[in-house]
Amino acid sequence: IIKIGSLLALGFGEAGAEIIGSNMKVAEAGIANVMVPGKRVVAIFGFCSVRDFTVATEILQDKVMVFVNAIGEIVHGLVEEYFGAPNKNVGESFLLVWRLNLMSSSRRRKTTEFAVLAFCKVLAAINVSGVLAEYREHPGLLMKLPGYRVQMGFGLHSGWAIEGAIGSEFKVDASYLSANVKLANSIETATQTYDVNILLSGEIYSGISHEMRRLCRQIDVVRFPGSTSAMRLFTIDLEPTRVKVQPSPSRPEKSRYKLRMMREATKEARWLATYIPSDQFTSDQLLVTMRERFVPSFAQRFEMGFRNYECGEWNDACRILFEASEIIGGDGPARALISFMNSISSPIDGSAPKSWRGVRLLVL
Repeated sequence: IIKIGSLLALGFGEAGAEIIGSNMKVAEAGIANVMVPGKRVVAIFGFCSVRDFTVATEILQDKVMVFVNAIGEIVHGLVEEYFGAPNKNVGESFLLVWRLNLMSSSRRRKTTEFAVLAFCKVLAAINVSGVLAEYREHPGLLMKLPGYRVQMGFGLHSGWAIEGAIGSEFKVDASYLSANVKLANSIETATQTYDVNILLSGEIYSGISHEMRRLCRQIDVVRFPGSTSAMRLFTIDLEPTRVKVQPSPSRPEKSRYKLRMMREATKEARWLATYIPSDQFTSDQLLVTMRERFVPSFAQRFEMGFRNYECGEWNDACRILFEASEIIGGDGPARALISFMNSISSPIDGSAPKSWRGVRLLVL
């Protein structure tokens, strides 16, 4: 029975096992009944996707499973370490969930910061992994994608969703349904538009401390197709190519139970007031290294250009954003904003359309 329970928890994930378990409680003969209402929850939804996955699948063939699982081990491990729960994998994409129900405001804030920190740590981990670094020398991948390395995009958004079991007597999945889950997916997809690794919604930004907000940069205000409200988009500037590959750690000799207990003790210590998530950006050498390129003069210049962009002063905005980009040798959000302004500005004087209100429709 214990082994069966462990397999169910492994198959559905921690949150998924709870959802299926609660459905079975109200079912007859212990069989999951999907014809029951879901439960409204408030949570943080995170999507992360592997870039160029279609090409990788074509080249790696049956070995693509080893490739995905090597990435999944990093993603799932760090998300769980920072109090998240892996929900589902769909091809190259992972959905991760941090539930916020019944939490105090301070605990919600810290959980939101844990979600942001977890994704930053995952980005660092996939770039120092010795296992994943081997794919940089794969002849087939290099032929199709010169200079290949494993890259991922990350998107975070928070809001309500309906949590429940979806399926039939033949197959059941634990899932979350709402526009907020779809928005989290769209935010991750938008990382490719802006050529950044991580994007956060305005809701995530509002939910973190002032110390963590100082690490964020607003890069646009958009409206996604199907949505009626505008959303601020933020990134945390990180350059993963700056970190060096580290030797793969050897498997510890301690029992899995002891390792689990040590892991839980480490997690609990993070709830102490002395643990401040934003401090990791000055104490974790990998995060420090990834942020070195983004000097204060760049951030100041970009913000000035962004304010001109919002206000419709597009001639000044293009000039200042270009100058900001030059400071660090190229910046994805600056290029994206300049390209957008050039695409719809007046051909006569480069001014913004009269209908401009500081928000654009972002079609992905």
